[in-house]
Amino acid sequence: MNECDKKMYLLGKAPMHKALLAMGLPAMIGMMINAVYIWQMPTL
Repeated sequence: MNECDKKMYLLGKAPMHKALLAMGLPAMIGMMINAVYIWQMPTL
């Protein structure tokens, strides 16, 4: 199964909790890293 097929399976036939973990968790981690980066930036 190639990468495209895996994504289509995840969006179409996988259980909802598996899809949320696979797609939502990386997005949340990225947003948290971005928030920490902005919070740590010195103001000009």
